[in-house]
Amino acid sequence: MVLGIDALEPELVDHWDLDNIPLEGYGEMETYAYTKERPLTPEVWPIIATGLGPEEHGVTKGNTSEWDNPVVDFASKFTWFLSFRMRGLLGDIATKVTGADHTIPDTDAEGIFTGRDRVVHNWPGVENSDWLRKVWATANPGENDTSKDEFDRSVYDIAVQQLAWAQEMLAHPATVVGVHVHLLDMGGHIYSNNENRLRKMYEWTDMWVGHILDAMDDDDEMLILSDHGMVTPWSEEDGAEYGEHSWRAFSSSTTGNRPEDIYDVKQWVEETVNRFEYDAGEEVDIPEEQLKELGYI
Repeated sequence: MVLGIDALEPELVDHWDLDNIPLEGYGEMETYAYTKERPLTPEVWPIIATGLGPEEHGVTKGNTSEWDNPVVDFASKFTWFLSFRMRGLLGDIATKVTGADHTIPDTDAEGIFTGRDRVVHNWPGVENSDWLRKVWATANPGENDTSKDEFDRSVYDIAVQQLAWAQEMLAHPATVVGVHVHLLDMGGHIYSNNENRLRKMYEWTDMWVGHILDAMDDDDEMLILSDHGMVTPWSEEDGAEYGEHSWRAFSSSTTGNRPEDIYDVKQWVEETVNRFEYDAGEEVDIPEEQLKELGYI
């Protein structure tokens, strides 16, 4: 089980004395920045999955905010000077009028989730990257201001679907199960100076890690990762403002050892899963003619 918990800050894990996220071995992990001065979510998670840098896996800042309509994409280049709110409003109008939408590409490189025996959900730059856009959209007020309770409702709604998915996958044969959860990143940006709200998000995430651990068999293992941390009053960093990405990524595992650099994760996972065996089981008998008649296929 590989849990990618975006922006999980090592100093906050200790500061709030969490129960489940610190496994048999845990601590800071080296991370990396490519097009920005600090680590960027869509660039780092493909590194973790493939062991390749952005110049090789191909997902960089330059192609994570493109529009799938070339005319809209060209026009968007001239809106950089507008406020975040105004750009959001124009983006909503563009989507309604043209049907265009942002795209986040997935890498073609092979990695820890490549193979019939491996399943992954919402891993930026690898699989289901559109889920990341949905989380980002929770911070776009659109036509109306967003209350804290409305924001929380949106981000928890998305996060629980991903964590419950991971728990359910444990009931089905696989050697690697991976999921990415963006709750603590958005919460860190919005609540970087609000300890009560941010602590609640950390404790809620820790609770769900406990649920997943309880669902694991004795021979299952868990690896928890983050791509970077978050600068807050309780996890400060020289020269950084609250709400910025910190240079402290995180790793934690049930094995007693852990990867200490994002580039080491792929090799660590492959060495760990070598002892697992996978049996695809009996093939399903699909009634093709019946399903074609119903329009399913």
